[in-house]
Amino acid sequence: MIGTAGMPQPGQFEAIGRAGFRTVINLATPGTAGSHRDEAELVARQGMRYFNVPVDFARPTADAYLRFAALMREHAGERVLVHCEMNIRASSLVFLYRVLELGEEADRAYDDVLRVWQPAPQWRNFILTMLQQRSAPLPIALQE
Repeated sequence: MIGTAGMPQPGQFEAIGRAGFRTVINLATPGTAGSHRDEAELVARQGMRYFNVPVDFARPTADAYLRFAALMREHAGERVLVHCEMNIRASSLVFLYRVLELGEEADRAYDDVLRVWQPAPQWRNFILTMLQQRSAPLPIALQE
């Protein structure tokens, strides 16, 4: 199971662990508003693994997605929480993972992105490019 969220508060990691999550992937860049320098330690105290794959909000890259997807594959079958500052990067990269790696239906998966936000132009272009490079179907909401 994959969960996405905005930046958890320090006290929320205990509840995240109790909910059965085994891995936490943080997509925020260091110094992001609300971030915690000791997040790796907060996560480890709950018996979970922590990874940071910093994704520049202004310039998301294929390399960042590939690093994220590799971690997701490595922890397939586990409950994984993917978060960033406001669930924008997280919802978008999880959408791509669901479509490109898990083969989920694009429109259904994209509905989860639209529940969080309407992607900014750089993210819309990034998502389209990633889908087109793999000849994946485009969600109707991204077709012009």
